Amino acid sequence: MRKISLRGEINSKMEVRIDIETKEYCEYLLDLLSLKEKLIIKMKYGIDCHEMNYRQIAQVFNLSRTRAIQIVYRAIYKLKYLTRIEKYTIY
Repeated sequence: MRKISLRGEINSKMEVRIDIETKEYCEYLLDLLSLKEKLIIKMKYGIDCHEMNYRQIAQVFNLSRTRAIQIVYRAIYKLKYLTRIEKYTIY
């Protein structure tokens, strides 16, 4: 029984470490965006707040729903582009 609980403890510690590293990496990536993009992405996907739809986000920022969608898509495109560049520049 002790071995099972030990493995459980090791797995949970590893999961916590991975979760912390993942969160730190996500924060690093979000910091690469403009403030508005960062806030809108956090609101859309419920990072540090509850998840909101495009209409709710548009109301908060006094934008049209379509413009909120455009900002999210542009931010996602930036993140994809920046992570591709990062793969080739880190040695």
